[in-house]
Amino acid sequence: MPWDCSATMAPDISCTHPGPLAPGNSLPALTLIAKVNPPGAFFVSNTATVTTEGDDVGDNDSDTFFFSQAERTAPVLSDVGLAALIAMLTLVAYFGFLRTAPKKR
Repeated sequence: MPWDCSATMAPDISCTHPGPLAPGNSLPALTLIAKVNPPGAFFVSNTATVTTEGDDVGDNDSDTFFFSQAERTAPVLSDVGLAALIAMLTLVAYFGFLRTAPKKR
């Protein structure tokens, strides 16, 4: 039997499987794709919870995986890096000028 995710709405999605699951078997794979609207940071959590008839130990029935992406910013040059970039561009312009300047005869 397949997973049922039809009765949920983003951003919180809940999927259920009617079971039962025999010992040693696995449920079918469940793939969720999270699309985020850049720019900015985002945070996704995935929690799996199981219930079993007669299970008296509820502390081990769920687990959560967290994934986050820090906000992306444009790279910033240090003062030394900026000075080196200006010097390099100046040299490129100077040598470019020398190559294109008319030769004296």
